[in-house]
Amino acid sequence: MDTKRWLTPAEAAALSGLSEPLLRRLIKAGELFARRNGREWKIRREIDKL
Repeated sequence: MDTKRWLTPAEAAALSGLSEPLLRRLIKAGELFARRNGREWKIRREIDKL
């Protein structure tokens, strides 16, 4: 079982089947939690969403 808590946008898109632009819109809308490390975004993996 993968217990990785933070995913890159590409990993989140692959797991969820959603496009990266749609994931960005979900983050801006507050549906997903993400943080930024320099130029890289990390999306929190939530059981019910990703």
